[in-house]
Amino acid sequence: MKNTNKNLNSKCCYFILFRIRIIVFIEYLTLIKPIKILVTGYFSSGKTTLIQALDNDAIIIEKKLAHAISEEKTETTTGFDFARVIFLRPDLENELNGELLNEAEYERNQEKYIGWHRQDIELKGVPGKPQFSVIREILSKGCDGVIFLIDGCDINNLPKAKEALDETKAFIGEEIPLFIVANKADKQDFQGGENISKLINEKVIEGSGKTRQGIRELIFNISKMIQKECKKQ
Repeated sequence: MKNTNKNLNSKCCYFILFRIRIIVFIEYLTLIKPIKILVTGYFSSGKTTLIQALDNDAIIIEKKLAHAISEEKTETTTGFDFARVIFLRPDLENELNGELLNEAEYERNQEKYIGWHRQDIELKGVPGKPQFSVIREILSKGCDGVIFLIDGCDINNLPKAKEALDETKAFIGEEIPLFIVANKADKQDFQGGENISKLINEKVIEGSGKTRQGIRELIFNISKMIQKECKKQ
């Protein structure tokens, strides 16, 4: 009888340990699964510039414009842009305490981040011209969050930017977090996030893809939101 009880207790212990290992493994997968962020917006809003600023080794598929729009804008995305960055935090309690690195930066300084919480993030930029609507729809599938860029120096194109925003909302639905950024805040002719917010009747964050102003905090917030949702599931 005692042997039977021992066997039952052993089986229960093994079962409990097995369950714990499964739970730990699921939590591990949740943490290491890359967060996928779509970077979109109307033509010439600064999507490729933002992605290149975050990752020097980003994959960029562009075509030279027949007529350059400016000294900075001589090419346009015709496929998609792809970047990988790593969100590192020493602890999960401090809201904005952490660093955002590309893979090369992380590889050079791995020892510094031993014991830190790591979250890989994939950013996918899509072309903004109207004729690439099918590409935008395809690449929006499976994204965890969206950064929608508006050229904060070009008020004249706001109606077209609003059309692109409505299209994006239709593609992703209501459950995917979407953040609107008035981009190019580093430029002198920037029109101001508050002004743009009133003109399109949407909440807008000021930022600069070129200098990464406001972008780091934005990606932190998107990542934390998604991680919290994963834990609830």
